[in-house]
Amino acid sequence: MLLLPPRHDCGFHLFLSHLHRNGQDQCGTLKNLLSLTVPTMRSFLDVDNLNDIAKLEQHVRESEVFLVLLTEGYLHSLNCRRELRQAIRDHKPMLIVVETDANHGAVKHMGEVETPQLNTMRQEDAAAVQDFTSRMARGTSGGVLEWYRELHLKVATPKCIVQVVLDNQEQRYMYDMASIKLTFGRSLHLRMGSEASMKEAPRDSAG
Repeated sequence: MLLLPPRHDCGFHLFLSHLHRNGQDQCGTLKNLLSLTVPTMRSFLDVDNLNDIAKLEQHVRESEVFLVLLTEGYLHSLNCRRELRQAIRDHKPMLIVVETDANHGAVKHMGEVETPQLNTMRQEDAAAVQDFTSRMARGTSGGVLEWYRELHLKVATPKCIVQVVLDNQEQRYMYDMASIKLTFGRSLHLRMGSEASMKEAPRDSAG
């Protein structure tokens, strides 16, 4: 299975957003599983790819699909909210992979997310948190998956993620092709119109 290169030269197919305290190991495992499933996939993971924290939003912009590894406390992190806010602003396709093991930071109640006080954060952050919780409430239709450690279940999650990346690339390809056809059609129309005008232009009469 092959993927088209990311749209940006230094970009990624997938951005892995997580809380270091209880999501680092899962995201490392997930990145490795994705690489085994599709060797051409480029996944952004901060410990491997982030050299400057100031460029966090740039890396989100240059990634095609945004994935949240949801563990307890994720929405309380300023940097996680920075990433989430940028992904929502850019209308990135989003997946939410929910940790299910209480020993590894699972949210206390499945289907519910512990959120910080919205009135204590900037308006853009509050809007991003509300958007996120709305996606969680929609379940699988909101892009929600679950993370398990049993092998037969663990391998299913990367396959679902790869399918979303492929679907996004297909939509991008169709959009690019439509744009090319539209641009070519307009250029051809202008050229034909220009040539027709030249043929119809009256010649100067001899004096």
